[in-house]
Amino acid sequence: LGQGAGSGRVEGQVDLSTPALERLGVDLPDGLVSGAGRGQIKVDLPRGGAPRLTLTSDLKGLGLSIPAVNWSKPAATPGSLSIGATLGDVPNVDRISLVAPGLDASGHLDLAAGPRLEALHLDRVVLGGWLDAGVEITAQGAGQPPAIAVSGGSVDLRRADLGGADSGGGSGGTERGPVTLRLDRLTVTDTVALTGAAVDLAAGSPLRGTFRGQVNGGTAVSGRLDGEAAGVAIRLEADDAGAILRDAGLVRRVSGGRLGVVLRPTGQDGTYEGSLRVRGPVLRDAPAIAELLSAISVVGLVEQLGGQGIPFDEVSAEFRISPRQITLYRSSATGNSLGLSMDGVYDPVSKVMDMQGVVSPLYILNRVGSIFTRRGEGLFGVNFTLKGPVANPSVGANPLSILTPGMFREIFRRAPPPRQTQ
Repeated sequence: LGQGAGSGRVEGQVDLSTPALERLGVDLPDGLVSGAGRGQIKVDLPRGGAPRLTLTSDLKGLGLSIPAVNWSKPAATPGSLSIGATLGDVPNVDRISLVAPGLDASGHLDLAAGPRLEALHLDRVVLGGWLDAGVEITAQGAGQPPAIAVSGGSVDLRRADLGGADSGGGSGGTERGPVTLRLDRLTVTDTVALTGAAVDLAAGSPLRGTFRGQVNGGTAVSGRLDGEAAGVAIRLEADDAGAILRDAGLVRRVSGGRLGVVLRPTGQDGTYEGSLRVRGPVLRDAPAIAELLSAISVVGLVEQLGGQGIPFDEVSAEFRISPRQITLYRSSATGNSLGLSMDGVYDPVSKVMDMQGVVSPLYILNRVGSIFTRRGEGLFGVNFTLKGPVANPSVGANPLSILTPGMFREIFRRAPPPRQTQ
C-alpha cells in the first residue's frame, strides 16, 4: 500500500470457479467453466480515479469448454489467463487474453448492470489450426446459448471440428446458438476455397446452415452444410458448371450447365465421398477427346469439338476427394451425339490423370443397347485410356472393342477403382 499520497495497491489471490463468479454477479453460459482454480489479483487505487484491476491465472484446476466448436481444456491442463479492467458500478473489462492448448484469443468484454455479460469481443482467435479470425460472442438471455459471429480471417473445413449430427445438442449436450461467418477465405479441399464467404448456421442441433461465396475468387456458388456423424456434409449448387470446374482447377473444357454436388465426410481430414450431376453442359475444344474421336474416325464429331462443341444432356459422377487424389469411381456423359463413361484417378496437385472409359458415337441410336452396359455406354463403343498430364495426356484407343457388344466389353479394361470403406 501507499504508492503515493492518497494512492495505493492491493494484491492477493482469488478463487476462480462458476460459484465464485456468480457471487460477483458474472453469469457465464452453462458448461463454459468447471472445477476451481486460483488467480493472482492486483488492484491499483489511484487518487481521484477509478480502481484498476489486473488478474492473471495459470488456469490449473479450471476446466473450460466451448461445445459449439468442440474445444475444451481439462482442469489439470495449464494455460494462461490475463484480464484488465477499470472498476465501477459496471466494470469496464478492456483487456482479456486466454491461451490454452488449441486456443489463443484476445479482446474485451461488454458488461451490463449486475454485472452481467453482454458480449465478448475477440479481435483475433486462433483455434485448432482451422480458425483464424475475429469472433464476437453475444449473450441471448438467461438459459439461452450465445450467438457467435465470426468476421474476417479464415476457416479451414478440412480441419474444422464443428461436430456431427449431435454436436451441440442431443443427449447430454448444450444446444448451439446461431452462428454467422463472414470470411475472407473458407477452405473446402486442398485445391478449392471460397473467398468472400458467408455462412449462416441455425441455432440448435444438429448443425445446419447455408453458405455462399466465390470459388477460388471466381464464380459464385451457394449451398448447404449439414452435420453428420463423421463431420460436415456439403451440398453445393451453381448456375454455370463449366465456370465452377475451371475455377476449381478440375476441368477447363466444359461450359455452361446447372451443377449440383454433394460431399459427405469420411471422418478423415480433408477426405469426402462425393456425387456430381450437371445438366446441359457443352464440351469444347478438348484436345484429348478430339484425338480420341480422330482415332476412331467419327465423322463430324471432331468438327463439333472445334466449333460449337458437343452438347450433353447430363453428366454424372461418383468420386472420392482426398488431400492428394481424386478417385473417380464412375462417371458418364450422355447426349445425342456422344456417350462417354470414365473411371480412374487424378492428382489435383500435379495435375496428372490415369483414366479409362468407353466412347459411344451416335448415342441417340446406340443407346438402345445401354441396358446391357454401364451408364454412358451404348451397345457399341470404343474402349480408351487417358494417361499423363491433364493438359496433354497420352490417348489410347482400341478400335476392335467396337466389335464387342457392351455386355462383353469388360474384357478390354481393368476394374474400376474400388470404393473405400472409410
